[in-house]
Amino acid sequence: LKTSHFDKKALRAVDIETKYLPDVIEDEYIFGKMDAKIPVSVAIGDNQASFIGSVRDGEENLLINIGTSSQISVFTQQNHYLLGVETRPLVKNSFIMVGSPLCGGKAYALLENFFSEVVCFATGTKPNDLYRLMQNLTQDFDQIEDPLVIATQFCGTREDPSVRGSISNLSINNFTPKHFTLGILGGIVDEIYSFYKIIETKLEKKPIRLIGSGNALRMNDTLKKMVTNTFKMPLYIPLHNEEASYGAALFALVAAGVYDNLHLAQKLISYTKAN
Repeated sequence: LKTSHFDKKALRAVDIETKYLPDVIEDEYIFGKMDAKIPVSVAIGDNQASFIGSVRDGEENLLINIGTSSQISVFTQQNHYLLGVETRPLVKNSFIMVGSPLCGGKAYALLENFFSEVVCFATGTKPNDLYRLMQNLTQDFDQIEDPLVIATQFCGTREDPSVRGSISNLSINNFTPKHFTLGILGGIVDEIYSFYKIIETKLEKKPIRLIGSGNALRMNDTLKKMVTNTFKMPLYIPLHNEEASYGAALFALVAAGVYDNLHLAQKLISYTKAN
């Protein structure tokens, strides 16, 4: 990351042929044309594309993506080293600090599957649309008493794949579907927030708003409110879907000369306030 090149020495040590590696380009660049007329830009990573396609002003916003997995990405102009957080290149002399829980929305899907199996076991029929019922169950989440504390590292962590999830504060009073549903949602948010607290130590300017993406977040109003309450920032959702594809398109527009820079291209992004 310091030199903006592949670590060829490490690759050769494991017998990977380095001559096939592409060049590393630090900014928007057209490397060829399709059918001799359609410009094609260099590729960027999906995390970088999602950030570019979601965040209109990087220094004032932080991006939270909750899909099957989850991710928090924060803009920086420094190549920081933080234990448990990955710094990734963005474009030119800019980076994103990224925290990446492995479960995210999958933890919620696991609970839905558990409920579905119980219903199927009792009735012989697989239920439909349990997600809607689960969301209805959690609308008054801020009034819950004696909440469960659920760690949602069911897939381990990037640093330690052997880590597993856990449930604490379990009693005869909170052994309910509602408590488990809210506990899972709270665990998803808490894990993301724990990464933010690490990242926050390196920020020169604190973000003032959240940008949210990913279907698990888009489709769950309770999860949106939990994120807002935990981070104590307003949450905005891009009006367009498929943020990574949108970001790749913005990047290509700059490479093709339609816009002078990404900042201008990102003005195309529009939001709706979540709550």
